[in-house]
Parts: sequence; structure tokens; C-alpha cells
Amino acid sequence: MPHELDDLQKRRRFEICSGLLLRHQNDPFIERIVTCDETWILYDNRRRSAQWLDKDEAPKQFAKPKWTQRQTMVTVWGSTAGIIHYNFLKSGETINADKYCLELTEMQGKLTRKCPALVHRRGPLLLHDNARPHVSQTTVRKIHDSASSPLLPRLVAHR
Repeated sequence: MPHELDDLQKRRRFEICSGLLLRHQNDPFIERIVTCDETWILYDNRRRSAQWLDKDEAPKQFAKPKWTQRQTMVTVWGSTAGIIHYNFLKSGETINADKYCLELTEMQGKLTRKCPALVHRRGPLLLHDNARPHVSQTTVRKIHDSASSPLLPRLVAHR
């Protein structure tokens, strides 16, 4: 994405935003959007113990754990209604298509309980980026199967 937009890019963005706002007035869709993102979070749960020191004594140093031992990935699913589902993966574990599909299934169940009106009327719109797990054949099949299943909320993927 360029840092500075030229006049044509600015005009195009304005037209797209105006079109989306007009569409929303005629057929409200923003409340139907469900989105997901994954991110690494760092944490440090080391217990810092107090040390009794003499006046001229230097404090004892303790080695810090490696960064990889202190990070975990979290997936968060949300909509305009708030957070629908989140999950902390095991330390050092990353998301792949199979895990993403499991997360998708869990989110669908929670969405059915938390927002039944959204699920049973026109269905949620899934908005996610082009990350590999999001666009894999496994994920595409999962979304397609959920759209044709009467037991699961219909998901329509948008990027």
C-alpha cells in the first residue's frame, strides 16, 4: 500500500466507500460481517523474587527465557456484536488449514448460540485475508459445505 495516494486513488477509494454506504442503506450488511485474525502475543510470567542485598552488593542476574518460549498465537473471531470466539494455540504452534477449519467450526457453533438471528436470517459474511490457511482448498471446501448444510450457519467468504 502506498504511503501517499494520488488523486485517482483517492477518488477511487471515495467511490468505493460511498457505494458501500449506499448499499448498506438499502440492504444492511455490515452487521452480518464476521472476521478472523491471528496474531502472536508475547508474555512473560517469570516470578521476580525480591533479594536482600548488602549496601554495596550487586543484584544477582537471572537468564531471560528465549522469545520462542514466551510467545503464543491467538485466533480471534468477531463481529459488530463483539468477540464471538478466541483460542490460544499451544506455545510455538502456528495456524494451518486444518486448525483454521476447526476454529471455523467452533466459531459457527458459538455464533449460532450468541447471534441466532444473524445465523438464521441471511447468514453471516466471512471476511478474512488471503493468508494460506484462509484460502487453502480444505478451507474453501469447508466454507462451501457449510453453505449447503442446513445444520451449520451459511458462510460467504470475502477477501
